[in-house]
Amino acid sequence: MRHLVWGLVLTAGCAATALAVAPGSPGVQTVEPIKGTLYVVRSTSAVRWDLVTIRDGRVVSTKRQELPPLAARNRPQALLPRQHLFGGNHFGNGRFYTDTTACDPLAISPNGVNAACLRSDGHGTLTVFRVAHPTETQENVPVTVGEFSRRMMGFVSEGRLAVVTDDESCPFFRRADRRFAEEPQGRVKIVDMTGKTVGSGPCVHGLVAGDGKLAYLQHDAMERPLYSLDGRTWSQGTPATFAGSGSLLVIDERGDLVDTQGRLVTRDVSAAFWTR
Repeated sequence: MRHLVWGLVLTAGCAATALAVAPGSPGVQTVEPIKGTLYVVRSTSAVRWDLVTIRDGRVVSTKRQELPPLAARNRPQALLPRQHLFGGNHFGNGRFYTDTTACDPLAISPNGVNAACLRSDGHGTLTVFRVAHPTETQENVPVTVGEFSRRMMGFVSEGRLAVVTDDESCPFFRRADRRFAEEPQGRVKIVDMTGKTVGSGPCVHGLVAGDGKLAYLQHDAMERPLYSLDGRTWSQGTPATFAGSGSLLVIDERGDLVDTQGRLVTRDVSAAFWTR
């Protein structure tokens, strides 16, 4: 595995101001209040985040925590903790060791029935399982995922997972200024809960899934994020989440959450996800 990042698609350089639902200030066009629950993540340090809950357009809570659990899109009460499954950490010879069979959850299906995780084996092994019986139903998928991040996978339906898998036929990313950059050399594949590949898509650096839709992440020659709904036409911004209407929300170059028309949802955002 090339490198590890905790991922709700975190963006750098967020301003250290209080996060709130965007007011209708002069010259700034804002969206109508978004129905459902929008969770907004604001980075406060390398390992801690403020999780702001916005319900039907109103902030209802702000909590500081390490790793927010995975919430099912259609059943937000179905939560999957972000902790090792099938193994854990052990202390010996003066250091901690992680079982190579341990698996870190990165995606949960819309109704919370199925989930996916990455093994701690150093090879990017993807595993799918049923949330109610994880140990008995775990199934390794014959693909490799080169980056430990939520941006690398998402469920398109209850039984199918879109995942960015290592693929050497995809172009290797290089910045125009020759500065170091290591974006994944990956292609979208669709897998079912038996581990079988049932479809494939474009070469991308990440994705966002919701209500059967996919939005893709790429980068330009200066490593600025771009998003696309079809893998062909690209616009500036980082895809964050699909709202209940099916509309994509994007983090723009200022770190603000906006819709695809540039209308403001809220400011100073590192990541976001939506549930009903």
